[in-house]
Amino acid sequence: MVKRIISALFIFISISSISSARDQWSVERAKKWEKQVGVLKGANGYYMVNPAKKDTEVFAKMSELGFNSVRAWISGATAEDQIAMLERLLDEAGAYGMTVSPVMVVNSMFFDPAKDEETYPKAEEFIKTLMGHFRKDKRIAYWDMWNEPPFARPEKEAIRVMDILSRFVVWARESNVSQPITSSIFWGGKSEKFQDNAVNRRRLEVEGMMDIHNFHDYTSGVSDGAFLKRVIEQLKAMDDRPIVCSECLNRQNGSGIERTLSILAREHVHFYVWGVYANDRNWSTRWSRSEFSPYARMFHNMLYADGDPYSEQEIDWIRNYHFCKEGEEVDPGIEYTE
Repeated sequence: MVKRIISALFIFISISSISSARDQWSVERAKKWEKQVGVLKGANGYYMVNPAKKDTEVFAKMSELGFNSVRAWISGATAEDQIAMLERLLDEAGAYGMTVSPVMVVNSMFFDPAKDEETYPKAEEFIKTLMGHFRKDKRIAYWDMWNEPPFARPEKEAIRVMDILSRFVVWARESNVSQPITSSIFWGGKSEKFQDNAVNRRRLEVEGMMDIHNFHDYTSGVSDGAFLKRVIEQLKAMDDRPIVCSECLNRQNGSGIERTLSILAREHVHFYVWGVYANDRNWSTRWSRSEFSPYARMFHNMLYADGDPYSEQEIDWIRNYHFCKEGEEVDPGIEYTE
Protein backbone atom coordinates (compact mmCIF):
# COMPACT_ATOMS: atom_id res chain seq x y z
CA MET A 1 0.00 0.00 0.00
CA VAL A 2 2.80 2.39 0.95
CA LYS A 3 4.65 1.57 -2.26
CA ARG A 4 1.52 2.34 -4.30
CA ILE A 5 1.11 5.70 -2.59
CA ILE A 6 4.77 6.59 -3.16
CA SER A 7 4.54 5.50 -6.79
CA ALA A 8 1.35 7.51 -7.35
CA LEU A 9 2.90 10.52 -5.66
CA PHE A 10 5.99 10.28 -7.89
CA ILE A 11 3.80 10.15 -11.02
CA PHE A 12 1.75 13.13 -9.78
CA ILE A 13 4.88 15.18 -9.09
CA SER A 14 6.34 14.30 -12.51
CA ILE A 15 3.13 15.26 -14.34
CA SER A 16 2.84 18.46 -12.31
CA SER A 17 6.41 19.37 -13.16
CA ILE A 18 5.78 18.88 -16.87
CA SER A 19 2.47 20.74 -16.84
CA SER A 20 4.03 23.68 -14.99
CA ALA A 21 6.25 24.53 -17.98
CA ARG A 22 5.48 28.17 -18.63
CA ASP A 23 4.63 30.11 -21.77
CA GLN A 24 6.34 33.21 -23.08
CA TRP A 25 5.76 36.12 -20.74
CA SER A 26 3.10 38.61 -21.71
CA VAL A 27 4.16 42.24 -22.15
CA GLU A 28 2.37 43.01 -18.87
CA ARG A 29 4.34 40.31 -17.04
CA ALA A 30 7.59 41.61 -18.51
CA LYS A 31 6.77 45.13 -17.35
CA LYS A 32 6.03 43.80 -13.86
CA TRP A 33 9.53 42.28 -13.84
CA GLU A 34 10.98 45.65 -14.86
CA LYS A 35 9.32 47.36 -11.91
CA GLN A 36 10.67 44.68 -9.58
CA VAL A 37 14.32 44.88 -10.73
CA GLY A 38 14.39 48.65 -11.26
CA VAL A 39 16.76 50.20 -13.78
CA LEU A 40 19.62 47.77 -14.50
CA LYS A 41 23.02 49.48 -14.54
CA GLY A 42 25.61 46.77 -15.03
CA ALA A 43 28.99 45.68 -16.36
CA ASN A 44 30.30 42.56 -18.09
CA GLY A 45 34.04 42.12 -17.67
CA TYR A 46 34.48 42.04 -13.91
CA TYR A 47 37.92 40.43 -14.17
CA MET A 48 40.70 41.88 -12.05
CA VAL A 49 44.01 43.00 -13.51
CA ASN A 50 45.73 41.20 -10.64
CA PRO A 51 44.74 37.51 -10.49
CA ALA A 52 45.62 37.47 -6.79
CA LYS A 53 42.71 39.80 -6.02
CA LYS A 54 39.26 38.37 -5.42
CA ASP A 55 36.08 38.94 -7.40
CA THR A 56 34.49 40.31 -4.24
CA GLU A 57 36.84 43.31 -4.44
CA VAL A 58 35.57 44.03 -7.94
CA PHE A 59 31.94 43.71 -6.87
CA ALA A 60 32.54 46.06 -3.97
CA LYS A 61 34.08 48.59 -6.38
CA MET A 62 31.24 48.16 -8.88
CA SER A 63 28.69 48.90 -6.19
CA GLU A 64 30.66 51.98 -5.18
CA LEU A 65 30.62 53.18 -8.81
CA GLY A 66 26.84 52.87 -8.99
CA PHE A 67 26.41 49.52 -10.76
CA ASN A 68 23.71 47.14 -9.53
CA SER A 69 24.16 44.10 -11.80
CA VAL A 70 26.84 41.95 -13.44
CA ARG A 71 26.50 39.99 -16.69
CA ALA A 72 28.71 36.90 -16.55
CA TRP A 73 29.58 33.87 -18.67
CA ILE A 74 28.95 30.66 -16.75
CA SER A 75 31.84 28.21 -17.09
CA GLY A 76 32.32 24.57 -16.16
CA ALA A 77 32.57 21.19 -17.87
CA THR A 78 29.23 19.93 -16.49
CA ALA A 79 25.93 21.46 -15.45
CA GLU A 80 26.86 20.71 -11.85
CA ASP A 81 30.16 22.59 -12.26
CA GLN A 82 28.30 25.57 -13.67
CA ILE A 83 25.76 25.45 -10.86
CA ALA A 84 28.60 25.65 -8.34
CA MET A 85 30.23 28.53 -10.21
CA LEU A 86 26.96 30.48 -10.45
CA GLU A 87 26.11 29.84 -6.78
CA ARG A 88 29.44 31.39 -5.81
CA LEU A 89 28.93 34.34 -8.13
CA LEU A 90 25.43 34.99 -6.83
CA ASP A 91 26.66 34.93 -3.24
CA GLU A 92 29.60 37.25 -3.92
CA ALA A 93 27.74 39.76 -6.08
CA GLY A 94 24.65 39.59 -3.90
CA ALA A 95 26.68 40.58 -0.87
CA TYR A 96 27.05 44.00 -2.51
CA GLY A 97 23.43 44.30 -3.61
CA MET A 98 23.99 43.25 -7.21
CA THR A 99 22.01 40.84 -9.34
CA VAL A 100 23.60 38.51 -11.92
CA SER A 101 22.57 37.97 -15.56
CA PRO A 102 24.09 34.63 -16.58
CA VAL A 103 25.22 34.07 -20.16
CA MET A 104 24.71 30.46 -21.24
CA VAL A 105 27.42 28.67 -23.24
CA VAL A 106 25.43 25.61 -24.34
CA ASN A 107 25.86 26.70 -27.97
CA SER A 108 29.48 25.50 -27.78
CA MET A 109 28.14 21.93 -27.94
CA PHE A 110 26.92 22.50 -31.50
CA PHE A 111 30.24 22.56 -33.34
CA ASP A 112 29.27 19.98 -36.00
CA PRO A 113 25.95 20.33 -37.88
CA ALA A 114 26.04 16.63 -38.72
CA LYS A 115 25.77 15.83 -34.99
CA ASP A 116 22.94 18.20 -34.10
CA GLU A 117 20.35 15.47 -33.57
CA GLU A 118 22.51 13.57 -31.09
CA THR A 119 23.51 16.82 -29.36
CA TYR A 120 19.95 18.06 -28.74
CA PRO A 121 19.16 15.66 -25.84
CA LYS A 122 22.45 16.51 -24.11
CA ALA A 123 21.88 20.23 -24.50
CA GLU A 124 18.29 19.93 -23.26
CA GLU A 125 19.35 18.05 -20.14
CA PHE A 126 22.15 20.56 -19.52
CA ILE A 127 19.84 23.59 -19.79
CA LYS A 128 17.08 22.07 -17.67
CA THR A 129 19.51 20.96 -14.97
CA LEU A 130 21.24 24.34 -14.71
CA MET A 131 18.24 26.63 -15.10
CA GLY A 132 15.96 24.39 -13.09
CA HIS A 133 18.31 24.67 -10.12
CA PHE A 134 17.98 28.48 -10.11
CA ARG A 135 14.44 28.78 -11.41
CA LYS A 136 13.18 30.72 -8.36
CA ASP A 137 16.38 32.61 -7.51
CA LYS A 138 15.58 36.33 -7.29
CA ARG A 139 19.28 37.22 -7.45
CA ILE A 140 19.23 36.41 -11.19
CA ALA A 141 18.05 39.38 -13.30
CA TYR A 142 17.60 37.48 -16.58
CA TRP A 143 19.03 34.58 -18.61
CA ASP A 144 20.94 35.29 -21.84
CA MET A 145 20.62 32.04 -23.80
CA TRP A 146 23.26 32.76 -26.48
CA ASN A 147 25.71 35.63 -26.68
CA GLU A 148 25.78 37.19 -30.15
CA PRO A 149 24.52 34.24 -32.21
CA PRO A 150 26.30 34.54 -35.59
CA PHE A 151 24.28 35.67 -38.58
CA ALA A 152 26.87 36.83 -41.15
CA ARG A 153 27.19 33.31 -42.54
CA PRO A 154 25.70 31.35 -45.44
CA GLU A 155 21.91 31.46 -45.16
CA LYS A 156 21.55 27.78 -44.24
CA GLU A 157 24.04 28.05 -41.37
CA ALA A 158 22.62 31.33 -40.03
CA ILE A 159 19.11 29.86 -39.96
CA ARG A 160 20.46 26.70 -38.28
CA VAL A 161 21.80 28.88 -35.47
CA MET A 162 18.37 30.45 -34.97
CA ASP A 163 16.70 27.04 -35.01
CA ILE A 164 19.04 25.84 -32.26
CA LEU A 165 18.40 28.99 -30.22
CA SER A 166 14.64 28.53 -30.55
CA ARG A 167 15.01 25.10 -28.95
CA PHE A 168 17.03 26.65 -26.11
CA VAL A 169 14.13 29.00 -25.42
CA VAL A 170 11.60 26.16 -25.32
CA TRP A 171 13.77 24.14 -22.91
CA ALA A 172 14.24 27.19 -20.72
CA ARG A 173 10.47 27.64 -20.53
CA GLU A 174 10.11 23.96 -19.64
CA SER A 175 12.50 24.63 -16.76
CA ASN A 176 9.77 27.00 -15.53
CA VAL A 177 12.23 29.75 -14.62
CA SER A 178 10.79 32.77 -12.83
CA GLN A 179 13.30 35.08 -14.56
CA PRO A 180 12.99 36.42 -18.13
CA ILE A 181 14.56 34.60 -21.07
CA THR A 182 16.41 36.52 -23.77
CA SER A 183 19.35 36.44 -26.20
CA SER A 184 21.57 39.12 -27.72
CA ILE A 185 20.42 38.36 -31.28
CA PHE A 186 20.93 41.89 -32.58
CA TRP A 187 24.52 43.09 -32.63
CA GLY A 188 27.14 43.96 -35.21
CA GLY A 189 27.07 47.73 -35.63
CA LYS A 190 27.34 48.90 -39.23
CA SER A 191 27.35 45.34 -40.55
CA GLU A 192 23.72 45.04 -39.51
CA LYS A 193 21.74 46.10 -42.61
CA PHE A 194 18.20 45.22 -41.47
CA GLN A 195 17.50 43.81 -44.90
CA ASP A 196 14.31 41.90 -45.61
CA ASN A 197 15.76 38.46 -46.23
CA ALA A 198 15.24 34.91 -44.96
CA VAL A 199 17.94 35.17 -42.27
CA ASN A 200 16.68 38.42 -40.78
CA ARG A 201 13.08 37.27 -40.92
CA ARG A 202 14.06 34.17 -38.96
CA ARG A 203 16.03 36.28 -36.48
CA LEU A 204 12.96 38.44 -35.89
CA GLU A 205 10.83 35.31 -35.39
CA VAL A 206 13.15 33.98 -32.69
CA GLU A 207 13.45 37.44 -31.12
CA GLY A 208 9.67 37.35 -30.92
CA MET A 209 9.94 34.32 -28.59
CA MET A 210 11.83 36.27 -25.92
CA ASP A 211 10.41 37.59 -22.65
CA ILE A 212 12.47 40.77 -22.86
CA HIS A 213 14.60 42.26 -25.64
CA ASN A 214 18.38 42.41 -25.48
CA PHE A 215 20.99 43.74 -27.92
CA HIS A 216 24.59 45.03 -28.18
CA ASP A 217 25.87 48.35 -29.47
CA TYR A 218 29.36 49.87 -29.66
CA THR A 219 28.51 52.56 -32.23
CA SER A 220 26.38 55.19 -30.49
CA GLY A 221 28.85 57.89 -31.54
CA VAL A 222 28.86 56.88 -35.21
CA SER A 223 26.47 58.69 -37.56
CA ASP A 224 24.62 60.20 -34.62
CA GLY A 225 23.88 56.76 -33.19
CA ALA A 226 22.09 55.55 -36.33
CA PHE A 227 22.54 51.83 -35.63
CA LEU A 228 21.64 52.11 -31.95
CA LYS A 229 18.48 54.06 -32.72
CA ARG A 230 17.54 51.66 -35.54
CA VAL A 231 17.82 48.59 -33.31
CA ILE A 232 15.69 50.17 -30.59
CA GLU A 233 13.14 51.26 -33.19
CA GLN A 234 12.94 47.74 -34.60
CA LEU A 235 12.53 46.10 -31.18
CA LYS A 236 9.86 48.58 -30.10
CA ALA A 237 7.99 47.95 -33.35
CA MET A 238 7.65 44.29 -32.30
CA ASP A 239 6.06 45.04 -28.92
CA ASP A 240 6.49 47.12 -25.77
CA ARG A 241 8.72 44.73 -23.80
CA PRO A 242 11.59 46.01 -21.64
CA ILE A 243 14.86 46.41 -23.55
CA VAL A 244 18.41 45.82 -22.31
CA CYS A 245 21.59 46.93 -24.09
CA SER A 246 23.76 44.23 -22.55
CA GLU A 247 27.06 45.41 -24.07
CA CYS A 248 28.16 48.98 -24.85
CA LEU A 249 30.96 51.56 -24.49
CA ASN A 250 33.60 52.19 -27.15
CA ARG A 251 35.50 55.43 -26.63
CA GLN A 252 37.69 54.76 -29.69
CA ASN A 253 34.90 55.69 -32.11
CA GLY A 254 33.26 58.31 -29.91
CA SER A 255 30.72 55.97 -28.33
CA GLY A 256 31.55 56.94 -24.76
CA ILE A 257 29.39 56.95 -21.65
CA GLU A 258 27.72 60.32 -22.27
CA ARG A 259 26.85 59.62 -25.90
CA THR A 260 25.61 56.08 -25.21
CA LEU A 261 23.66 56.61 -22.01
CA SER A 262 21.95 59.78 -23.21
CA ILE A 263 20.30 57.78 -26.02
CA LEU A 264 19.50 54.79 -23.80
CA ALA A 265 18.01 57.00 -21.07
CA ARG A 266 15.72 58.70 -23.56
CA GLU A 267 14.56 55.33 -24.92
CA HIS A 268 14.18 53.71 -21.45
CA VAL A 269 16.81 51.02 -22.04
CA HIS A 270 18.70 49.16 -19.30
CA PHE A 271 22.46 48.84 -19.87
CA TYR A 272 25.66 46.91 -19.17
CA VAL A 273 28.97 48.51 -20.14
CA TRP A 274 31.70 46.10 -21.10
CA GLY A 275 34.46 46.15 -18.49
CA VAL A 276 35.36 47.39 -15.04
CA TYR A 277 39.19 47.30 -14.82
CA ALA A 278 41.57 47.71 -17.77
CA ASN A 279 43.43 44.42 -18.19
CA ASP A 280 44.46 41.90 -20.84
CA ARG A 281 41.18 39.98 -20.59
CA ASN A 282 39.11 43.13 -21.06
CA TRP A 283 41.41 44.83 -23.60
CA SER A 284 42.18 48.51 -23.27
CA THR A 285 42.94 49.68 -26.82
CA ARG A 286 40.59 47.71 -29.05
CA TRP A 287 39.28 44.17 -29.35
CA SER A 288 42.16 41.70 -28.86
CA ARG A 289 44.69 44.36 -27.90
CA SER A 290 45.76 45.91 -24.58
CA GLU A 291 48.20 48.62 -23.61
CA PHE A 292 48.44 50.34 -20.27
CA SER A 293 49.54 53.82 -21.31
CA PRO A 294 47.89 56.51 -19.16
CA TYR A 295 47.83 58.80 -22.21
CA ALA A 296 45.89 56.50 -24.55
CA ARG A 297 42.13 56.74 -24.90
CA MET A 298 40.77 53.76 -23.01
CA PHE A 299 38.67 51.40 -25.10
CA HIS A 300 35.72 50.16 -23.02
CA ASN A 301 36.57 49.85 -19.33
CA MET A 302 35.68 52.16 -16.46
CA LEU A 303 38.86 52.02 -14.38
CA TYR A 304 42.61 51.94 -14.85
CA ALA A 305 44.50 48.95 -13.48
CA ASP A 306 45.13 50.74 -10.17
CA GLY A 307 41.44 51.51 -9.70
CA ASP A 308 41.47 55.17 -10.72
CA PRO A 309 38.47 56.06 -12.92
CA TYR A 310 39.05 57.00 -16.54
CA SER A 311 36.71 59.92 -15.92
CA GLU A 312 34.98 61.12 -12.74
CA GLN A 313 32.26 62.59 -14.94
CA GLU A 314 31.48 59.15 -16.32
CA ILE A 315 31.04 57.80 -12.78
CA ASP A 316 28.43 60.49 -12.17
CA TRP A 317 26.59 59.33 -15.29
CA ILE A 318 26.50 55.76 -13.96
CA ARG A 319 25.34 56.76 -10.50
CA ASN A 320 22.66 59.13 -11.76
CA TYR A 321 21.41 57.10 -14.73
CA HIS A 322 17.62 56.94 -14.95
CA PHE A 323 14.95 56.68 -17.62
CA CYS A 324 14.06 60.14 -18.87
CA LYS A 325 10.71 61.58 -17.94
CA GLU A 326 8.53 63.00 -20.68
CA GLY A 327 10.15 66.13 -22.04
CA GLU A 328 13.42 65.56 -20.16
CA GLU A 329 16.66 65.85 -22.17
CA VAL A 330 20.02 64.58 -20.90
CA ASP A 331 21.96 64.54 -24.17
CA PRO A 332 25.06 66.74 -23.71
CA GLY A 333 25.11 67.51 -27.43
CA ILE A 334 27.58 66.51 -30.14
CA GLU A 335 30.61 68.66 -30.69
CA TYR A 336 31.42 69.07 -34.38
CA THR A 337 34.97 70.11 -35.29
CA GLU A 338 36.81 70.45 -38.58
